Amino acid sequence: MKLADAVISAVKKAGVTVYFATRSTTKAWNQLRGEGDPCRFGGWYWYRTQKGRVTETDDTDVPFRTESAAIRDAYVKLQLRHQP
Repeated sequence: MKLADAVISAVKKAGVTVYFATRSTTKAWNQLRGEGDPCRFGGWYWYRTQKGRVTETDDTDVPFRTESAAIRDAYVKLQLRHQP
Protein backbone atom coordinates (compact mmCIF):
# COMPACT_ATOMS: atom_id res chain seq x y z
CA MET A 1 0.00 0.00 0.00
CA LYS A 2 1.36 3.41 -0.99
CA LEU A 3 1.62 6.17 1.58
CA ALA A 4 -0.45 9.29 1.06
CA ASP A 5 1.43 12.16 -0.57
CA ALA A 6 0.45 14.38 2.38
CA VAL A 7 2.27 12.03 4.78
CA ILE A 8 5.41 12.01 2.64
CA SER A 9 5.43 15.79 2.26
CA ALA A 10 4.83 16.33 6.00
CA VAL A 11 7.85 14.17 6.80
CA LYS A 12 10.05 16.00 4.28
CA LYS A 13 8.83 19.38 5.51
CA ALA A 14 9.78 18.37 9.08
CA GLY A 15 13.41 17.93 7.97
CA VAL A 16 13.45 14.14 8.02
CA THR A 17 15.91 12.24 5.83
CA VAL A 18 15.27 8.57 5.07
CA TYR A 19 18.23 6.48 3.90
CA PHE A 20 19.29 2.91 3.23
CA ALA A 21 22.24 1.47 5.16
CA THR A 22 24.16 -0.98 2.99
CA ARG A 23 26.25 -3.89 4.14
CA SER A 24 29.45 -1.84 3.90
CA THR A 25 27.91 0.96 5.98
CA THR A 26 26.80 -1.37 8.75
CA LYS A 27 30.18 -3.07 8.72
CA ALA A 28 31.85 0.31 9.36
CA TRP A 29 29.30 1.19 12.08
CA ASN A 30 29.83 -2.13 13.84
CA GLN A 31 33.63 -1.77 13.79
CA LEU A 32 33.28 1.57 15.61
CA ARG A 33 30.71 0.52 18.20
CA GLY A 34 31.67 0.45 21.84
CA GLU A 35 31.42 -2.42 24.26
CA GLY A 36 27.78 -3.04 25.08
CA ASP A 37 26.49 -1.06 22.09
CA PRO A 38 23.98 -2.95 19.94
CA CYS A 39 24.89 -4.25 16.48
CA ARG A 40 23.49 -2.33 13.53
CA PHE A 41 21.97 -4.07 10.54
CA GLY A 42 21.29 -3.11 6.94
CA GLY A 43 17.95 -1.55 6.09
CA TRP A 44 16.07 1.75 6.13
CA TYR A 45 16.71 4.40 8.78
CA TRP A 46 15.64 8.01 9.32
CA TYR A 47 16.92 11.09 11.10
CA ARG A 48 15.66 14.64 11.55
CA THR A 49 17.75 17.79 11.21
CA GLN A 50 17.02 21.35 12.26
CA LYS A 51 19.42 24.20 11.52
CA GLY A 52 22.06 21.74 10.33
CA ARG A 53 22.03 19.56 13.46
CA VAL A 54 20.59 16.10 13.93
CA THR A 55 17.85 16.47 16.52
CA GLU A 56 16.10 13.09 16.43
CA THR A 57 16.78 9.59 15.13
CA ASP A 58 15.03 6.26 14.84
CA ASP A 59 17.07 4.56 17.52
CA THR A 60 14.62 1.97 18.81
CA ASP A 61 12.75 0.03 16.12
CA VAL A 62 15.38 -0.16 13.39
CA PRO A 63 16.12 -1.11 10.70
CA PHE A 64 12.97 -0.95 8.64
CA ARG A 65 12.42 -3.35 5.78
CA THR A 66 10.98 -0.72 3.43
CA GLU A 67 11.37 2.99 2.82
CA SER A 68 7.66 3.56 3.40
CA ALA A 69 7.89 1.87 6.82
CA ALA A 70 10.65 4.30 7.82
CA ILE A 71 8.61 7.28 6.58
CA ARG A 72 5.52 6.07 8.43
CA ASP A 73 7.54 5.57 11.63
CA ALA A 74 8.93 9.12 11.45
CA TYR A 75 5.45 10.49 10.82
CA VAL A 76 4.00 8.71 13.86
CA LYS A 77 6.90 9.24 16.29
CA LEU A 78 7.26 12.92 15.47
CA GLN A 79 3.47 13.32 15.66
CA LEU A 80 3.31 15.15 12.35
CA ARG A 81 -0.05 16.25 11.05
CA HIS A 82 -1.20 17.40 7.66
CA GLN A 83 -4.13 19.65 6.87
CA PRO A 84 -7.11 17.84 5.28
